[in-house]
Amino acid sequence: EAWSNMSHLPRLNVVLLGHHQSGKSTLAGHLSCLKREFTVNPNGLPFKQISDYTANEISCGHSVNTSYLRCDASEVFQIMVMDAPSKFPRAAVHAISQADVAVIVVSSVKGEYEESLVPHTGTTWQHLILARAFGIKDLIVCVNKMAHDSVNYSPDNLKLVRDQIFP
Repeated sequence: EAWSNMSHLPRLNVVLLGHHQSGKSTLAGHLSCLKREFTVNPNGLPFKQISDYTANEISCGHSVNTSYLRCDASEVFQIMVMDAPSKFPRAAVHAISQADVAVIVVSSVKGEYEESLVPHTGTTWQHLILARAFGIKDLIVCVNKMAHDSVNYSPDNLKLVRDQIFP
């Protein structure tokens, strides 16, 4: 197995953070499939269900547990992607405490990103504060859902989201 052949490489723990429905689990599913021979989930399920696979998570539509998925795309690191649930703070804190790098996933859909970045109550805002408190210095911002009909790959929308994260 490819993972065992990588045991000599340093480990990099990457945590996916952000508001529920921002696309964290779908992104985690895609990342775990990089460099593999399939381009869709081999079970015919949405990529999200590679990460959210329990019956409870599938029925309620959001992550309950932190999922740990390996990403074989690097020849420099063993990359472990942790999909932190946004609705369960203890699980998110546990994942953040193990992370070397954080990826903040922000939906570009109007209404979703505003809700996620409300100071003190927005999940993305809270995750940013927790990542900082745990000493995560490397942060990647992933602006997701740019293909949504309300966004249509608009550079103005991308700038709006970016300016809310980095005022």
